[in-house]
Amino acid sequence: MLPEIRKTRSFGVAPVDPLNLLQDPTILRQLLGDFAEQTMRLQEENRALGIDLTCATAVIENQEPIVEAYAEIVETGEAVCITDAAKLIGVPPSALFEHMRDQAGDEPWIYCRTGRPEVAFQTRINRDELDQKAVPYKRPDGSVGIRSMVVVLPRGLFILRAEMQQRERDRRRAAGEFDL
Repeated sequence: MLPEIRKTRSFGVAPVDPLNLLQDPTILRQLLGDFAEQTMRLQEENRALGIDLTCATAVIENQEPIVEAYAEIVETGEAVCITDAAKLIGVPPSALFEHMRDQAGDEPWIYCRTGRPEVAFQTRINRDELDQKAVPYKRPDGSVGIRSMVVVLPRGLFILRAEMQQRERDRRRAAGEFDL
């Protein structure tokens, strides 16, 4: 091995001239094939990334109004009655009451006993979505009574807005309308 090192002044394989390799058609064909495969793979990855980027952009654009609404709601930080919550969400109060009473849904918000005011479900109270307030009122005879009232907290208002928007989208799909 030492004689070889002295002779070539290098250890291992003798250096190869790349220009000589490019004159061999077999090697040239192999290099071009490898380059073409690598180019096609990269183009496919770029195409997939472009689709992912388009989807991400669409999701961001779709969620932008929700984020703005959430910020607006959280900034107020106040509890509102269900009727006022409906106005803030932009739906008729009757539709919001119906949605909140819906026992067939995932989890109802309120229930109502005959002849009595609505009552918030305890799970919604525990998650700071609703609260139950005692509200004083004047009776016809002039005495003061206390009535129970459900109020929607900012977190609940945001969730209700999202649920009502989803309900509207589901209604449109069922009717054959498409919102893209």
